[in-house]
Amino acid sequence: MKKYKYLSLYFGFWVLYAILSRIFFMSFHASQSADLGIATVLWTFVSGFRMDLSFATYLSLLPALLIIVFNDGALCKKVIKIYTAIGLFFLNLLMLVDMQLYQHWQFRLDATLMRYMNTPKDMLASNTNLEIILFVILLIGLTWAFVYGYSRIFKKSQQANQRTRKEIPFSLSAILLLGIFLRGGVQEIPLNQSNVYFSNKPFANHAAVNFAWNFLHSVLKNSKHTKNHFALL
Repeated sequence: MKKYKYLSLYFGFWVLYAILSRIFFMSFHASQSADLGIATVLWTFVSGFRMDLSFATYLSLLPALLIIVFNDGALCKKVIKIYTAIGLFFLNLLMLVDMQLYQHWQFRLDATLMRYMNTPKDMLASNTNLEIILFVILLIGLTWAFVYGYSRIFKKSQQANQRTRKEIPFSLSAILLLGIFLRGGVQEIPLNQSNVYFSNKPFANHAAVNFAWNFLHSVLKNSKHTKNHFALL
């Protein structure tokens, strides 16, 4: 079925993005990565793979809904491309901020960043104008490169427009599979950061964590803890 091949390819695109983002992170912190050894470096990808799958699932939910529900394949492709480009911009922004702040914080990007959102000048105070310019250039360059790569990958891909009864098992299977990936498996407790920790070296564990998944999870968890349950009393 063409639309499910398209969805699988789209899901794979985000998995690839997650793997590349880990390569960027470990390359940026090359000295710490070198101290781990080749085996440990490789294992960060194996250990973090479940989190990468969960990350890819979050980003694939809306496209999956569009592909499964709507018949207009050409329109879906345009909407998904715009959605993907916007997502790539903000993800690249978070990725670059995460790599930069890790040098000072020594932990992956989380809800702590939200404390500085109202005071952006404080965040930029320790950076020179040249560093800010290079940051913007790198952000634009990375986003362009990923959007270009996405366009090349999906240039010839097609979706079938007509729905048939034969699609029902495929749709149910896709929803079930995405649900399993989203929570990180079929275990009782959903995926969390400790599930990817495998080493007695903190940097190895941190490198295994998916930065975007960690940030979103931390923000959602923090919002639950800070909610005022007596606001309506």
